[in-house]
Amino acid sequence: MQRIATAVVVGAVLALFAIVFVYAIVQVWQSSTEPTVSEGLLYAATGLATVVGGAVAVAVSVRPGAAGGAKVPGDQLAGSPLVIRIIADQLPNVLNIVYVVVYAAVGVAAVVTWVTHADVTTDLVKNMATTFLALAIPTAGGFFRLGR
Repeated sequence: MQRIATAVVVGAVLALFAIVFVYAIVQVWQSSTEPTVSEGLLYAATGLATVVGGAVAVAVSVRPGAAGGAKVPGDQLAGSPLVIRIIADQLPNVLNIVYVVVYAAVGVAAVVTWVTHADVTTDLVKNMATTFLALAIPTAGGFFRLGR
């Protein structure tokens, strides 16, 4: 059950990230002047983007079999039907994939928004774009590194 609870929290963080940044990007595309973003939202959302980006960097650099290892007896879902145990075992892999896809989509959208609407792009979207670019390069390098 702990894995499922963790997955719910991790999923909620990703959903919050996507909602905040998709909303900010849409505002820029729909506006003829730079939309107003509060300082608190700017800092909180930038921190959120960094956390999600860091999680993506770690998820991409971990190879299958490198994480997890032996199961701790207390980590099993005792008495759970086999299907629930299989789903719980696959949650980390599924969440890794979802994190990478969502972060990449939002990051590319932020970069495209900044490039195409530079005069009205908010600092929030610019911060997402730069954070994405800064993390994308070493993450891709780690993923494609040979000899792992």
